[in-house]
Amino acid sequence: MPEDLQPQTLSHEDLVKQMKDQNISVEELQNSVVLFESTRKMNQIANEMREENPNLTEIEISKEKGDNHPLEKVEFPFEGVYTQMGGQKFPYKGFPFFEFVERIDVVKKIGRSCLSGFWHSFKNTNKFRLIFLIPVLFFSKDLIYAGVFTLFRFLERYRLKKEKYCTAVREIYRAFTEVKIEKENEKMKEFRLMIRLVVCMILEFDNAYRYRAQDILPELDKGKLNRNPIKELNRIMDIMSSRERTQTIKDSCFLIKKFISWYLRLDRKLLKMIQSILLEINLKQVMLDEGDKSYCMPRKDYMFPFMTKVEENKIVQ
Repeated sequence: MPEDLQPQTLSHEDLVKQMKDQNISVEELQNSVVLFESTRKMNQIANEMREENPNLTEIEISKEKGDNHPLEKVEFPFEGVYTQMGGQKFPYKGFPFFEFVERIDVVKKIGRSCLSGFWHSFKNTNKFRLIFLIPVLFFSKDLIYAGVFTLFRFLERYRLKKEKYCTAVREIYRAFTEVKIEKENEKMKEFRLMIRLVVCMILEFDNAYRYRAQDILPELDKGKLNRNPIKELNRIMDIMSSRERTQTIKDSCFLIKKFISWYLRLDRKLLKMIQSILLEINLKQVMLDEGDKSYCMPRKDYMFPFMTKVEENKIVQ
């Protein structure tokens, strides 16, 4: 489309008139009008989700021919955002606006690349040489803080109103906010709130991570977590890895276990923070409900326990 006909610079009527004047085909005209309307409505939705924008009640979205699961309506109750998709019994919790999703994807890749990079740099290093890295441990906390701060600043302008997160993520947000940590200073509190934004934004806009978290968090044994947090965290990662069907995510679980076993043994304040937040979470509030499960069913990269039961029932029938 010519630059002077970009939809964000013209009203709907002017766009149609100018395209007709330039003898653009009917098909291209229709596609451009759909693009204009979709862009406008998606930006409306994104603006409603951001903190600084006014409330809406709902936005109707046209059902487009050829889309297997077209967006039909986005609702804004007092809490959460619900996206109704064509052909789906339950609404999707949240609204996967492409700008947010792309930003979250970058953050995930940065985090995974850092973990992977450190591991591959040191796994084949002569163990004797690692002795010379001991002084680095004194600066490791600052490196972790700097990394989280970088991700926080990357996402800060995209932060959602707390009530617009889905039910499970709102509970995690609440736990990060209301947890009481003994001897927590202002720097650690600031660090906790930065992690809150990064974690909640990733879970909200990446349902692969969200559904995994909703599946695995109820497996926590809070008694064991209270007595031996490192052992319990590693047990949870083992369960998650056993349900993964792709080696890439299994490798991520392995790297997270290394971080838990090596780094968290040294950074007891961070370990205490993670332990306290997990103990604060109401696990019943984050469990997968029937609506979540309906969106989990098409996934092929993770074996949710309820999917095993569904497959067994199909065989019996």
